Amino acid sequence: MNKPNLIPFDLEKAKAGEPVYLSDGSPVRLLCFDRPGGFPIVAMSVSGIILIFDTRGISCSGYSGKNGYSNKLHHKEPEMWVNLYKENDNIYPEHKIYSSKASAQLNSYYGYRGTYKLVKE
Repeated sequence: MNKPNLIPFDLEKAKAGEPVYLSDGSPVRLLCFDRPGGFPIVAMSVSGIILIFDTRGISCSGYSGKNGYSNKLHHKEPEMWVNLYKENDNIYPEHKIYSSKASAQLNSYYGYRGTYKLVKE
């Protein structure tokens, strides 16, 4: 399994409802942010295991996650997709970025030549 595109955990983004993932890329459900003690974040993995984290997203539990990744909370880097079009002999990108390939393709129009993922270097 390739390591997913993860970015550091941000408590405020998590409280605002942005999805959160473990280091192996599997999603977790955050149950609370105010547990007493030094590890206030309580989360549940997709397999139903309860995990406890500090405000930086570092686990205090012994559960190591899948594939040997250390157990920390993360957010995924957002995907960016763009449609390309052809008019006469010119190929040009649409002036809109989409968050998924499906939404980009759904909004394509005449002259559409393909949907491409934008990748950071």
